[in-house]
Amino acid sequence: MTVFISRELNAGGPFRNLLESAGHEVHGMSLIRLEPMLFAQPPQADWLFFASANAVSFFFNRQRAMHWPMPAPNIAALGPSTATAIEALGLSPDFRGTGDPEDTASAFAAVAAGQKVLFPAASHSRQSVQRLLAGLVDGLHWSVYDNRPIHSPPRSSAEVLVFTSPMNAINYLEHHVVLPGQSVVAIGNTTAETLREKGVVSVTVAGSPDEIAMAEAVLRLTHKE
Repeated sequence: MTVFISRELNAGGPFRNLLESAGHEVHGMSLIRLEPMLFAQPPQADWLFFASANAVSFFFNRQRAMHWPMPAPNIAALGPSTATAIEALGLSPDFRGTGDPEDTASAFAAVAAGQKVLFPAASHSRQSVQRLLAGLVDGLHWSVYDNRPIHSPPRSSAEVLVFTSPMNAINYLEHHVVLPGQSVVAIGNTTAETLREKGVVSVTVAGSPDEIAMAEAVLRLTHKE
C-alpha cells in the first residue's frame, strides 16, 4: 500500500519506519511553505505557549541570535511533539498538553488563569488554543514565521492520504478531490473538521498528534482491508 503524508519526513522518523517496516510505501511532502519572520523583541509575559514544533524552532532561533532575554519564566507546550522540540533546546516545559486544543486549553486555564500569555505562532495560525482561552488569560499572538500554501500542489494517487494541518488539507482539496478508494487520516480533530467541511465524509483521526499515532491510524486502516 502507498501512503502520502503532508509533511517532510526524516529518514529515521517513526512514521516512515513503522509503515515501511510493515511493507508500505511512504511519500512525504509539505503543502505549505514556511519562512522565518524578523519579528521584534517580544514583551514580558508570564507564559510562552507553543502550539507546534515549528513555532518553537523559529522563535528560539531568533531569540538566541538576537541575545534577547527569555520573555517569560514559564513555557507551555500544546502536545508531546511540541514538548520534545522544547526539550531538544535544553529547556523544560512547565506545562504539557495532550495535543487536543480543547482539552489542553481547559487544563492550561486551570494553571494560568488571569496571567499574561504570549503565543508565538505562524502568521496565519488558526489560534485555536488562544481563542479557547479568550477571557480566561491575557493572550497575545506573536507571529514568528510565515506559513503559506505552495502553488499547484501535486495530486497523490496513494491509497491513504494523511493530512497534518488544516492548511495542508485546504490546499490539497482546493486543487484535487479525494479519489474513490482513497482513505483519509487527520492528525487531530481540527484538521478532521476542516476535511469534513471540504466534503470529505469519512476521516480517521489519529489518537494523538504525533507521527507514531498517525502511523498507527494508517495501520488500522490497512488491517481492515
